[in-house]
Amino acid sequence: MKKLIVFCSTCILSFEVFSNQLNYAEVDADVTLRQSVVINNVKDLQFGVLEYDPADTGGFIILEPTSQVFLGNTGYISSGTATAGSLDIIAAQGETVNISCTPTARLSRENHPSETIPLSGAKYIINGLMWFCSSGMHDFVSGGTDSIHIGAKLTVPTGSQAKPGTYSTSNTGGIPLSFTVTYE
Repeated sequence: MKKLIVFCSTCILSFEVFSNQLNYAEVDADVTLRQSVVINNVKDLQFGVLEYDPADTGGFIILEPTSQVFLGNTGYISSGTATAGSLDIIAAQGETVNISCTPTARLSRENHPSETIPLSGAKYIINGLMWFCSSGMHDFVSGGTDSIHIGAKLTVPTGSQAKPGTYSTSNTGGIPLSFTVTYE
């Protein structure tokens, strides 16, 4: 009888060991390395020198991303050189890059932060396509280094309200255009 009890207790222990099976899982690890997005060679929009007479009507002056200036019916005269803004985006070639930008800015008169000229309608050209900042985020496939050319329009005052001076978004009271560039 002793042999039978020892045998049965061994069977019970054996069944308990097999009923508590060992479970395990493997967790893999992955990483993707890619070049950081870099913004380089930032150049400001330059509307040049704009001359006015007291009788000028004011209105919109447009600087295209191609550096062309359109004075419209403002009466103002452009002298000096106007150039579109620009920046280079350096990213991993073939990656999708997202761009968004503010559509408006404000230029303030040097040493007179409350005297401002609004800038609106910001737009840019990249890889031959023109995008308006007001239409949200856009994406493109990186060529490694891609250049953006930026334009916008100023709303200049009438000649009788205009005040001579240097107006800039970098003056106190000014607000610049902002571009955000990220990977998708």
